[in-house]
Amino acid sequence: MNISSKEHQFFISDPELSKEIEDYVQEVSFFKQPHVFIRSSGSSGKAKIIALRLEALIINANMVIEHLELKPSDIFLDVLSPYFMGSLGAQVRAGVLKAKIIQSNWRIKSFENALTENPITVCSLIPSQLKQIVDEHLLAPASLRLLIVGGGAVTPTLYEQGTKLGWPIVLSYGATELGPQFAASRLEDVKRLKRPSLKLLKGVRFKSTSDLQIFTPSLFSGYIQVHHNGGKNTLSYDEAQLTKDGYWPIKDKLQFNEAGEIVDVTRIDGSVKIAGVLVKVSEVYAAWEKLLFEQGLALGHSYLNIAKHKQLENVIYLHTEEKLNEPKLSKVIKKFEESFQIKIKGLFSYKKIPRTQSGKPIFSYNN
Repeated sequence: MNISSKEHQFFISDPELSKEIEDYVQEVSFFKQPHVFIRSSGSSGKAKIIALRLEALIINANMVIEHLELKPSDIFLDVLSPYFMGSLGAQVRAGVLKAKIIQSNWRIKSFENALTENPITVCSLIPSQLKQIVDEHLLAPASLRLLIVGGGAVTPTLYEQGTKLGWPIVLSYGATELGPQFAASRLEDVKRLKRPSLKLLKGVRFKSTSDLQIFTPSLFSGYIQVHHNGGKNTLSYDEAQLTKDGYWPIKDKLQFNEAGEIVDVTRIDGSVKIAGVLVKVSEVYAAWEKLLFEQGLALGHSYLNIAKHKQLENVIYLHTEEKLNEPKLSKVIKKFEESFQIKIKGLFSYKKIPRTQSGKPIFSYNN
């Protein structure tokens, strides 16, 4: 990751973080302490520029280090997008430990080579990357202690199949505003086939009111907003809107068990109505992957996406690659539609599904 600095403020060197934003930070008086400025992933809406105290990132790194028992002798592999929080989190943890970190781009062959050529002990991935590992039947190397998977929900099918290939999966959960992680599964759950719950890291608390509210020592400071006015941009700063007792309302839908551990994660909407039928979003995606696996189809060559059709109603679109066995895919679609009593609105077929630098699928519609 390329990080530039100006007057003790740090910027992730990303095309979206222009010199214009760097200059703005120097002009205003909001940032008395060293901050890091990074784009959000945009997974819960439009991407924003988020201001995080450098101290908060270090606090979060120490919380993760304690929970996962990371050590200075660990060797980290970073294959995530260099512009987002997952990569930054891995680098800060390695920096705090003074541990070695190796960076590589995300290609399944490059990933395999990096693991073969180096005794990697800790690596972080997103679910779409884990799907590629499972689809390639790639076995985990003996040196790997932890494969931290975050940035989205991992279905029970994906978790089980990854574990069967020997990958020591730790599920993690975070939001850019709250630091790289605020919950993760336990070390004792590694290599068990059942998808585990996620324990809140030390110091993290939640309150469930009309909105879920989270407190963590690594909360963000605020957002820099870019306003496009004709050919000229203007910038403004919005301080983080916390409750009086320092909690931040989070839009993601998290389901907790009696022990206060997270058992289900859905970005934005926990349940939605599709053609009049109320469905739980996580169950829709989990059922799809289970049906794919039962038909012997790759998990990473087709994706369901729930989206607004003409900004009015929720519909399900299917994005698939031409290489998938068409008769088997037709069976999956039929069983899925019968199970949920809803129809897939449209099918988009590609030679290869468009993806981000980290392998996350990109969906776009002209509604």
